[in-house]
Amino acid sequence: MRLKLYSLLLVSATLLFGLSFQSCNDSAPKAKKTTSKVTNSKKMLPAAKYWAAAKKNLGISQKQVDGIKSINAKYGKKINALKKAKKWDGKANLKTQKTTISARSNELKKLLGGKFQPYQKFMSKHGIKQPAKKAPKKAGKKKPQAKKPGAKKPIKKKKTAVKKK
Repeated sequence: MRLKLYSLLLVSATLLFGLSFQSCNDSAPKAKKTTSKVTNSKKMLPAAKYWAAAKKNLGISQKQVDGIKSINAKYGKKINALKKAKKWDGKANLKTQKTTISARSNELKKLLGGKFQPYQKFMSKHGIKQPAKKAPKKAGKKKPQAKKPGAKKPIKKKKTAVKKK
């Protein structure tokens, strides 16, 4: 009787451990994370070349180009002000984003007329290359001067303590 009990216990334990190890091994291997950068498909052009290409490809006048620039500057300032006030990002400010962007689109539609759709396609393919921003200089700190070849370092005198009697 004891032998049957032990053998039954041994078989059930073997099956239990065997199934638990097998189920872990049969699971699908985890997907490896790939760290590839998403590349920007826009062809970035300097501002002068961008606007020249826009005039050539879209057949718009210089007056329309100036109008586009002023509209973009106007709404760019509004968006930057909203970002500084923290009223631009997030789902809570989605209505503000939509109204601002749609107002800009409506002004551009009025300016460009039937060339608005081609302009949007052009914008999605090309971007304006922004000039590199220079870091602001910190006041009060001097730049280290480059050493001249053959120049000697100035000798600094060490301060010695004077003992009082």
